[in-house]
Amino acid sequence: MLSFTTIISLLASLLLDIPFHFKRVVRGVFIIPWATSLAISAMLYRWALNSELGLVNHTLKNILHVTSENIGWLATGSRAFPSLIYVGIWVSVPFTTLVILAGLQTVPLELYESGKLDGANRLQRYIHITLPSIKNVLFITIIINFIAIFNSFPIIWVMTEGGPLNSTDILVTFLYKEAFKFLDFGRASAVAVLIFIFLIIISVFYTATLLKDEN
Repeated sequence: MLSFTTIISLLASLLLDIPFHFKRVVRGVFIIPWATSLAISAMLYRWALNSELGLVNHTLKNILHVTSENIGWLATGSRAFPSLIYVGIWVSVPFTTLVILAGLQTVPLELYESGKLDGANRLQRYIHITLPSIKNVLFITIIINFIAIFNSFPIIWVMTEGGPLNSTDILVTFLYKEAFKFLDFGRASAVAVLIFIFLIIISVFYTATLLKDEN
């Protein structure tokens, strides 16, 4: 998920960095998926992926004629988990793209001009100038998105509740089930402590990276 989010965001930021009309409007519209509540996004995709009345099956079956039968996107783990990953990427890409775009705009134009004078083509300038210049921004977005995975509970719970057969469970949904469904507060507390310790380690690492970058 992190790799797909980063790659898509890199490509999208490059496109949004190109001068064109209504750039500000496009950027404003682009941020909507991230600004929308996770629960609302999950509800929309749960309807879109519905096996009987969903927009996806209707499009594939009645418009594109790709399939003759309805597909149960959330009925099996092999389809449900990739569907949840897609939704996670969909809500993460806008924010990541805008952060990377802000990083792109801090790269001095003189570097590109020097690279052009040295005979570097556009791809070479991107690899040897752009990426090294925004590597700290990329690292920070990866850390933020990694932490955000633990905030994906609304997406999973609204769309699948961890099913079918617990195939889409993550630590947070497992914790919720143990505490409020099975009333096993001891196990739920142990999982919560593990998640807390893990996130503390990631947060300290993230903070240390920021301080190192500032220094």
